[in-house]
Amino acid sequence: MEMPKIYTRQELIDELLRYERKNGRIPTRDDIASTRGYPPIRQYYREFKGFKNALMATSFVTKQIIDYTRDILIKEALRYEEEFQKIPSYSGMQNAEGYPPTSAYLIEFGLWKNVLNEVPFKNQEEVKRREIKVYSDQELKDFLLKRYDEIGRIPEADDLVVSLGYPCADVYRTRYGLWSSIKEEVFYNKEWLTQYLLQVKEKLGRLPRCRDIKEYKGFVPVTIIERVFGSWNNAMNEIFAQMNICGMS
Repeated sequence: MEMPKIYTRQELIDELLRYERKNGRIPTRDDIASTRGYPPIRQYYREFKGFKNALMATSFVTKQIIDYTRDILIKEALRYEEEFQKIPSYSGMQNAEGYPPTSAYLIEFGLWKNVLNEVPFKNQEEVKRREIKVYSDQELKDFLLKRYDEIGRIPEADDLVVSLGYPCADVYRTRYGLWSSIKEEVFYNKEWLTQYLLQVKEKLGRLPRCRDIKEYKGFVPVTIIERVFGSWNNAMNEIFAQMNICGMS
């Protein structure tokens, strides 16, 4: 099994700058964790003791997320309410020009729900109406699993089509925070990954190898499987040993 590349401190910084050059903005933790071709997010935590520390160590061209204090974020949220005459939703703030990035709010407040609760908006009735429909954790997970079955891959926020009966992505962000946290909760666990690897085996007609995963629809990074099970071999043993499958590779 090919070992994942170990990035140096400077290489990790260079990858953040590469993301900025390509996308025109500073990456969030979710961006790096969910975008193929970038270092495993755990390497940033190992090297910098936190993703925010990695951002602080990087000389970005655009304005850094860390420049936004809690007081500034609150004032900007109130300015949004004044300008648009409504309470900002996650997507509304994300698409509004001249406002702080939503990632700055999630870093400071944790969840978008906390923004709504802790910013002293004038229209408190609208704040209370925001979650008229309260989904259970299981309902939200079931919606994502259903969408996975429909599109054949782990859904991103844009894949949740409200017109098809799905909760909007803001509902998930309010409950779980960053989209990477949603993936961790619903997909990146032993129960789901076990079923995923069993499906790969059924499709291939044999025990899967690391390189098979990279070619299979619904791609899950091998690094995720290794993190959840401890190693690729541990995953193979834990899932397939009881089926008396030999020839593991």
